[in-house]
Amino acid sequence: MERKKNNGDTIKTKPKQGTSRFYAYASIYLILRNKRYTLGVKYIRKGDTLKDTIDFLINEIRTMRFKIKGLYLDREFFTVEVINYLKNRKIPFIIPYVKRGPSGGIRKLLKGRKSYSTEYTMRSKEDEATFQVNVVVKYSKGKKYNRNGIEYFAYAVYNMNLPIKNTFKEYIKSFGYRIQLPTNESSTNTHQH
Repeated sequence: MERKKNNGDTIKTKPKQGTSRFYAYASIYLILRNKRYTLGVKYIRKGDTLKDTIDFLINEIRTMRFKIKGLYLDREFFTVEVINYLKNRKIPFIIPYVKRGPSGGIRKLLKGRKSYSTEYTMRSKEDEATFQVNVVVKYSKGKKYNRNGIEYFAYAVYNMNLPIKNTFKEYIKSFGYRIQLPTNESSTNTHQH
């Protein structure tokens, strides 16, 4: 079988079940009455930024005259650039935090026995973003998360009207609008965890 030469648009990752190269795309969809409707898809080319991807999909939604009540984004979008971009456009969002480095950062907020909210400033080499962090505390007996004891889930949250303790549940079940990336080209399951 002859292999076609790739033009560099694949993303290389750690091998998962033998696959280490992916074509990436982002999709935005609406869930209405427990049915999912894809409203826009963008093929990710080498050099495309996360901000450009979100901008493209948001413009698709606005062209259809939908009002965005909230974006539920995957953790890849937990960046200073994306958070500032969405805040500047006044678009409500929930993004799970990404563990970076062995300690510090938002990890220092993962403490206590009760869910809470606080303000946090994340810095990059070029900029910084200040946002609300909802830290949700869940108790596990090894069934759901394969661990016993307290589990912490932290989310960057902007302009979402929901109780702190509901952030986890809403993020998991209520993907009103959600952008995702990357996905294996042969996968029919479009969300990545």
